[in-house]
Amino acid sequence: MSEILPTRTAWENIFANDGGVRVYVRPAVHPGIVKCAALGKFQPCSSVSIAEMLAFVGTSLVLFSFGGTVPTMSHICDTPVFTNILCIERFRWHDTRLSNEGLDSVNVQADQCLILSENGELVIIRIEEISTTVRLRAVERCHVTMHDINGSCPRLLRKLAVDPLTRAVAVVSWLEYIEVVLLTDENMQKLGVQLSSKRRYIATGGAICDAAFLMVSQTETQRILMVVAVLDNQGQSVFLHLYETWMHTTGSELDFVAKLPLPFDMTTPLHIVPLPAFSEEFLLITEDEVVLISALQILSGDIHLYRQKLPRCGNCVSKDLARSFCIAGTVAVTNIEEANEVQRLRVQSRSPYQKIYAAGTFPKRMCERKVAQKVYISMQSGALLRVCVSPTLQMLSIDVVEAGDRVPNTPHTFAGDVFGCLEDEQANAGSMANDAVVRSSDHLFIGGDCTDSTIVEIRTPLDCIVRDRALVMRFREDIDGLNGESVLRMHAVLPNQAPTIDIALQRDQLLMTGGRSERGTIQSMGFGHAVSTYRHAEPDAGSDQILDGAAVLRGWSVKCPSQMVVSGPATTNCVVLQCAEDIIPIVENKTGDWQVSQRMRLAIPGHQLLFITNVGREAERLLCVFNDSVDIVGNTGDSVSEDISIVQLVSAQEGEVFTHGTYVAGEDSICWVVVALWAPSKPVSADDNLKPNYTAQVRAFPVYDIDKSTPNCYTLPAEAIIENEITSLRAFAVNGENFVVVGTCMPSVHMFWLCSSTLPASLVPLSVNPLQALMSNNEPQKLDNSTLINDEAEDGAARNADVAAVSDVCIVGSSDACYILVGLRDGRLGWANISAQLMVHSHIDAAPQKIYPPALVNPGTGPITFARMGNCSTPSALYNIAGTVVVSSDSLYIARIGRQGLLEMTPCIRGVHKSKRGLREVMPLSQGRDGFGRFFAISGSDELEVIDISAEPRCLMREISVGCEPRRVVVDRETGMLLVATSAAPDSVLMLVDPACGQIYASVQMQATETVGALTTWYVEQQRTYRYVCVGTTRQTGGGRLVIYTVKATRRRTGKYELRFVWESERPNGIAALASLGDSYLVIAQGAACVILRLDVEHRQLVECCELPLRFPATSLHVRGFDVVAASERESVHLMRFTPAVNGDCERLELVHTARFGIPTADARFLSDGYIAGIGRHGCLFIAARPVGSEFAMNAVVAFHIGAECTRLRVGTLVQRLHIPHPVLAWSDSALPSCLVATTVEGAIWTAVRIADCSYALLSSLEHAMLGMPSLHPAQPLFLAADGSANRGFGRSSMQPSNAIDGSLTSLFCNTLTDIERMQVVESSPELCLQALEIAGYEPNTGNIADAISFICRLISIIDSTSVC
Repeated sequence: MSEILPTRTAWENIFANDGGVRVYVRPAVHPGIVKCAALGKFQPCSSVSIAEMLAFVGTSLVLFSFGGTVPTMSHICDTPVFTNILCIERFRWHDTRLSNEGLDSVNVQADQCLILSENGELVIIRIEEISTTVRLRAVERCHVTMHDINGSCPRLLRKLAVDPLTRAVAVVSWLEYIEVVLLTDENMQKLGVQLSSKRRYIATGGAICDAAFLMVSQTETQRILMVVAVLDNQGQSVFLHLYETWMHTTGSELDFVAKLPLPFDMTTPLHIVPLPAFSEEFLLITEDEVVLISALQILSGDIHLYRQKLPRCGNCVSKDLARSFCIAGTVAVTNIEEANEVQRLRVQSRSPYQKIYAAGTFPKRMCERKVAQKVYISMQSGALLRVCVSPTLQMLSIDVVEAGDRVPNTPHTFAGDVFGCLEDEQANAGSMANDAVVRSSDHLFIGGDCTDSTIVEIRTPLDCIVRDRALVMRFREDIDGLNGESVLRMHAVLPNQAPTIDIALQRDQLLMTGGRSERGTIQSMGFGHAVSTYRHAEPDAGSDQILDGAAVLRGWSVKCPSQMVVSGPATTNCVVLQCAEDIIPIVENKTGDWQVSQRMRLAIPGHQLLFITNVGREAERLLCVFNDSVDIVGNTGDSVSEDISIVQLVSAQEGEVFTHGTYVAGEDSICWVVVALWAPSKPVSADDNLKPNYTAQVRAFPVYDIDKSTPNCYTLPAEAIIENEITSLRAFAVNGENFVVVGTCMPSVHMFWLCSSTLPASLVPLSVNPLQALMSNNEPQKLDNSTLINDEAEDGAARNADVAAVSDVCIVGSSDACYILVGLRDGRLGWANISAQLMVHSHIDAAPQKIYPPALVNPGTGPITFARMGNCSTPSALYNIAGTVVVSSDSLYIARIGRQGLLEMTPCIRGVHKSKRGLREVMPLSQGRDGFGRFFAISGSDELEVIDISAEPRCLMREISVGCEPRRVVVDRETGMLLVATSAAPDSVLMLVDPACGQIYASVQMQATETVGALTTWYVEQQRTYRYVCVGTTRQTGGGRLVIYTVKATRRRTGKYELRFVWESERPNGIAALASLGDSYLVIAQGAACVILRLDVEHRQLVECCELPLRFPATSLHVRGFDVVAASERESVHLMRFTPAVNGDCERLELVHTARFGIPTADARFLSDGYIAGIGRHGCLFIAARPVGSEFAMNAVVAFHIGAECTRLRVGTLVQRLHIPHPVLAWSDSALPSCLVATTVEGAIWTAVRIADCSYALLSSLEHAMLGMPSLHPAQPLFLAADGSANRGFGRSSMQPSNAIDGSLTSLFCNTLTDIERMQVVESSPELCLQALEIAGYEPNTGNIADAISFICRLISIIDSTSVC
């Protein structure tokens, strides 16, 4: 606890009073649409992955890694980008500055990336591996000229062209100008790559179709050759320009060498593909053909070009244009004519002139080639072509078949961009016979906004044969003979949820629409710990064979002693199950199956078992607490004999009954066995016929020499009398002291300090009862104590015990704080901070912490039990204070102490995103996977299974396929079913989907010209509650409909539901939004008006109450009380107020306030009575304040530009926190803190939380300090906006950013910078250091920079953890 002082008290006061609205915005889920990427080997010291991909995804640069022989994609690191990136190109160079900075021990060959941003910044990026952190860092940066040579016209940048030998880089514009940056030559080995050394300019005199550098011969390494396809200013003809320069010469421009006019019947060039295997040659891809050209032909003016038509996809009606290309490797070829000259194929032109070119010849050097260059071309229709060049062009159209069971053997197209290609390792042909066939594959990676929102890997087969111990490709036999063998397999390696058109936020999950056409899905996202079923206790026979029909009362997890197992198991896991009439111990064998241990079954006496655990240093003994004794079961101590001995430590006295037991190991070599019991009190009369009264007691017995064969327990026990029936008992070791916690049926909790410093030992009561304030109104029940000791003890206790009795207790803590958790039988959970009480008896000298008031939540309906996360094989730590604990009721949760000593509880989520239901008890097991805890679970139906729970929470995604593109999604809160509206006219459908299994229970087809524009649930409260589903449609021919359904269970009572039609109403305009208002009103946005409808149940009709015309159509509606906020298509938001009919008056809807920011608003929501949040279509998140008094206009108090097109805005959170961190505030005084959740069309999710004024001032100073660092400092973002700020959407809206912190920028300070770099940032701004120390509570002239850095990082991590959607 000392590490957070003296900051704790200061936080309580500083964050208490805030008047303004400040927000902290960060991306919670990144999109998956890759806009551009480069494939290479970027990590200098990585020997794990075979390649990496640096991609521009959404608003971030992300590094992915491909590991293993079969590429699997994994995320390595990312960094935010505050502008648009146009192009990423890879180039390889040996940079000695890596070793000069001490980042790597040796000089290594690694790829670097050259990136061009929209604002003309050119940056070289390398990958750094510092300790366990991998990050992206700028090596060199410069700005290219954004105007022409005369400085008059602005340049619109298009792409980068990189020389194959990394000697020059060209920045290509759309119109006329190319800027070429020559990299240094003689100083390159000493200084690394430099961008600002030599620049040369090209004025082409027309629009630039494409440009590329050509490969030169090995004898001309100083020569740079560049070819440009230019459309002249009149647009009449296309020329190929050839430019040349030499590295050792000086000059301001590249030398123009020659130009070649293209044939008049040739279509517009799209791409120039240099061929690395062949010097001075390239492919020219036009709209409908591929042309092989050499620089020699341009010099000689030879217009007899080798041309070949592109194959057209059968489904493509218009021209099928090439989107992108990828240059793959080379392959050896055979069957090439050995004549000096080869006849050129005749090319029949399809131009109106029907010109036939004369036959030509290939040069001799082209015919002597023994390799073929492979090029892959991606078409707009989704077709994929492979072109092999040597010397003719062999083209193969590749059919893609999706892998998996969902759509088996179904051809699929992906109209995306080819990002790169990986090749299989070459097989060893030395040991193969001639003519043996070897199949290899190229792994292509295709992505973009048209690839169903995924990056897909496509494996293209290539057959080679063995000739003279070498692999060569058979040209015609291979290309023409593949046919059906060219069927490919595809799988998605980077799934994405785009396009996100609608979202629905529930208590434990976020539902989003995603996918296009038949691949449409509902994305379900939950935040929590992943739960997976490792295996059932007996996969073949089930748990019935183990239990033999017996009901399990309770269970314990122990380490199986070695002398009790005949054959040594692969694990030491053992679970002891207490059934109604027997004890069943089961152990895990070598194969992971569970079987009954007969030897252990005979060793444990057949009494009523109350508790069992391991004792001793080697945990080779079992301590068993029965209803009448405490025994130790173990070996005799003889190293030769394997006999098992039973030593009785404690026996119940006459008339006593043990009811509970526990155990704790102290630091003074004394172990304590604690039991709860019913003890007869002194008789009230001498009449022997009267039944004695019984009292509940707790006794703690010290046990000495626990490791010896005959431990002793002769010292007098410590005792305490409890007034009520004891229902739970636990003992814990906290900071070297032992504590006993007792729960009763009151319900109440009693806590004792086990004081062993005096003889005899004593149980000292502590003044802590977390349930006292909560249960003050509960009257304790008087139980018939006599029923607890007769033959009907169990049944009598169950019948008479209060349902709110304490079922279990636990202590969870960390270095910051300590909490007691109390579970009740009715499913409620209570907790309280007990740090101050425990510190009185601990060895830590620390100031007392703030005591939070006890709280009570209701996570489930069944009794709550607790289980520790971690290895259970160490007996001394079995019930010690733990950092995390599993809370088990009807669901599973993880309770842990978060930052600043705050208790957090996050759910455990299965693969179907539904918490595990019906569990009665979980027990920790040992030998779990890394990052996972392993547990043995018992369900309410006595099913036994082994589950894994991840140690750290994370966002878990699941797809529910609906077979078409979803546009609206709503959750029916009564049934939990999903209502999904899909597609546009004529295929618009309303579906009823089960989120657990993805089954579609019902489907209603809309009219042929209708598209669903709005979908909501409507709950009408009159004589009874009516539940409706309202659908608003828009017709292509004008007008729309309001259709009302109800969700009903099927008549067969199978657990399925159906949609039943109720009403429909024709509307004069299309409906864009719906919202429920009051008890029986419905507000709809139709056209440029808002209309209020009332349901008349008696006459079964909808009555139109009132209408309010607006200037522009509304896009969304949200209701708070009788206030309605409408997002306007052109004027931001409108605030309206509805007045119901009173005393015969008419209902009316009036416009109260409006905010005219000139922002097309996609969605708007109430945050509180005084604040309204909205999201603009162009990515502006704003919060408007409701004016006080008679003012009409609303002003924006917060504005933040996300930088992507936004679709929906919701308010809520997926993270359940029992205590909210102080830096995060609620939107109103009466509510709990929650997040603003905004989604983009690309599938990204952004969250915003309200922070305190002092936090905003500190983080704002941090932003300015980071942006003020030198351009190559790691604290400086790689790419900024055109104005040099971190504003992604600058210039796209009339609203300037204000009162908002960009979390993606501040997180760089915590996650990517080293300690030295953080110190440099803080030292650059003295004001930043003083602010941090002041907020942290340091006195003037105390504290240092390290303290300020520690506080800043802690503050950012707390806010980040709170804003996880």
